[in-house]
Amino acid sequence: MVFVTVCCIHSTDVKAQNSEYEIKATLLYFFGKYSHWPPKVFDEDQKIVLGILGDDPFGTTIDRILHNRPANGRYFEVRRGTDIKELRGAHILYMSNLSKSEASEVLDEINSKKNASVLTVGDNIDGFCEIGGILNFTTGANGNKYYFVINTLSSNKVGIYFDNKMLNMATEIISYDPYQ
Repeated sequence: MVFVTVCCIHSTDVKAQNSEYEIKATLLYFFGKYSHWPPKVFDEDQKIVLGILGDDPFGTTIDRILHNRPANGRYFEVRRGTDIKELRGAHILYMSNLSKSEASEVLDEINSKKNASVLTVGDNIDGFCEIGGILNFTTGANGNKYYFVINTLSSNKVGIYFDNKMLNMATEIISYDPYQ
């Protein structure tokens, strides 16, 4: 069953003069801020680990944007890797330049881990949320690249829930199980 709600990101939230990846880095910050993981996921002083899998389109931009900027009382740590095994322990996993089948393999690897609560984020990966991904940046009909889709069924399965602020920022909210 698919449930769809359409919303728009307000133009005041996204400044036209910022680069695509400055905006996406800022959105990743908000994903961390407005997401709630199960209590067992974090040790008391543990940071939110953002893993960037494969190509890193951000460069130092994401480090600059996340530096000393807490979300729910936790700071961020950015890790980069070319293999999912290098990014064990990531709370948010950003994937870019992956095919649908490559992304599916990564999601299968993550979902095979018992008690894994990883907020998976695709960057314009075709069908990402339909194969079990949680968030996917998409390109809007007008070419705007700052939209995103949330699969709430996938997030709920791993115990991750979103504030209404996060849900209101989404362009589309689906509840889709790739295994049905």
